[in-house]
Amino acid sequence: MTESERSSANQSSSEPVRKVRTYEQVTAQIEQRVLDGATRPGDRLPSEREFAQLLRGQPGRRCGKR
Repeated sequence: MTESERSSANQSSSEPVRKVRTYEQVTAQIEQRVLDGATRPGDRLPSEREFAQLLRGQPGRRCGKR
């Protein structure tokens, strides 16, 4: 069972399922990298392709594009 399936199974049927948008995942990744010290001022952020691999997304899909 995936984390998404576990999360859905734990919610009651009356609660709406909240989808996490790609830009929210990217923002969370950047924040976590800063908090962990993996990214410091002046460091280059990962490319869109690298973020897609981290998030297991689609490299050709851009945030906000549908």
